Amino acid sequence: MLLSAIKVLLLNIFLALATLIPQTTLSVGMVGQPVSFLPHNATTDSEKLVSQMVFRSLFKYQDGELKTDLLSSWSVSDDLTAYDFKLKKDAAWQDGTQITSNDIIYTLSLYENLINEMEIEKVSPQEVQIKLSNPTSMLPSIMTFGIEPAHLPNQSKLQPIGSTSYQILFVQKEGNSVQKVILQSFSGNKQYNRLSVSFYKSENDQQTGYKLGEINAFLSNSDITLTGANKIGLTYLGRYFVLLFNTRQTALEPVENRKVLESALNTEDHLKQHYYENAILAKGPLGETFAGKVTLFEPAYNPKASLTTSQSSVLTKLSILLPNNNDGRQIESLLKSSWEKELGINLEIEFLSLEDIVTRGQKGEYDVLFIGHETSPDPDRYAFWHSTQIDKLNFSGFTDLRADKALEEGRKTFDEAERIKHYSIFQDVLSTKVPAVFLYHQGSYLYISKKTDINLPKVIYYPSDILKNL
Repeated sequence: MLLSAIKVLLLNIFLALATLIPQTTLSVGMVGQPVSFLPHNATTDSEKLVSQMVFRSLFKYQDGELKTDLLSSWSVSDDLTAYDFKLKKDAAWQDGTQITSNDIIYTLSLYENLINEMEIEKVSPQEVQIKLSNPTSMLPSIMTFGIEPAHLPNQSKLQPIGSTSYQILFVQKEGNSVQKVILQSFSGNKQYNRLSVSFYKSENDQQTGYKLGEINAFLSNSDITLTGANKIGLTYLGRYFVLLFNTRQTALEPVENRKVLESALNTEDHLKQHYYENAILAKGPLGETFAGKVTLFEPAYNPKASLTTSQSSVLTKLSILLPNNNDGRQIESLLKSSWEKELGINLEIEFLSLEDIVTRGQKGEYDVLFIGHETSPDPDRYAFWHSTQIDKLNFSGFTDLRADKALEEGRKTFDEAERIKHYSIFQDVLSTKVPAVFLYHQGSYLYISKKTDINLPKVIYYPSDILKNL
């Protein structure tokens, strides 16, 4: 009890001293109301942006390359089933408590889908061994989420104790709504030692906040002109958007039926007309990974695409699930101009929340749905396309022995050339079997005051990456 009281007292002293330190402040705006900044709870872009500024991880991606963060060393057995992770001795929580193997074990217990696939042994206070039932080279790439403190299992979701130099100093609320959080760094080598993140209900409110001087940087999907602001185009390489075919439906089970639907879509022209100049075509599931750059999909658009007599008899109507937002309306326009107008298919379109789309997708209650896949810089796409993931994230119900084998083999080696070989097979199968139409990688804009500078990462996978180099 006495030790805990001393730690709290020291923390309060540090926070008080923050008011005496000359401040270099970056004020960022985000759309969306945060609920939790704890890594295992953070799901929205606004939550993830703050969470990763507060919590360190075992591994981290920096400009697309996987590097250690909290670890001093790690090793893996020859058969890729046993990993040893050793923590840095000087790694500590913001309350002064040392980060130990207990924290790794506790954090993994928060992820049920992971903990069920492994056995964890505490080797020492700074070392753990993780044993897997199946060999995989993917574990380091997976372990990029924030480690959470085992000694604070019930800590505040909005003002948690983390492990970086940035501490959440203050949370400003109005009723139940979070208006702003202030993060303070006590490290002397930061570009900004104070970070203010304001949360807005809409992009219009965010723009107003900028004009009023509440923030000096924000992300937006709108292409606008703001006095005194620079506009930087961003492409989120970790997100691609797709039209998934429910391959279990009778009308969509034949590959040729899916191919004709794919070939009727002029996705490249649609992207140019309706999206931002920094959005790019998604040429397959591997995207801009080291494997994706070697094996790209080719556009399949055929302006003369038409249904055969037999196809017309089964492709009479399609149940389409789209998000109830601007992206959904744009995709509606694409589908109506091609599948409905050109192919003569009756489209029954429903606009739903993302949660409802996911629920219906998992149940297979659709013919075609539009959704985004969030992926890592690693080319592994097992979770979305392996047949064992049907009823989980493989919404399309796609199953193919060659694709399954390639995904499995790609996880059994760290050798990049070998992995490229396996993932090339996987991508070739998807290109041939067409369980989905790959549309685009999302783009947006970062508006930032000309008086302000941010050292942006060379490669940005998600909106929350914009502050990674602070």
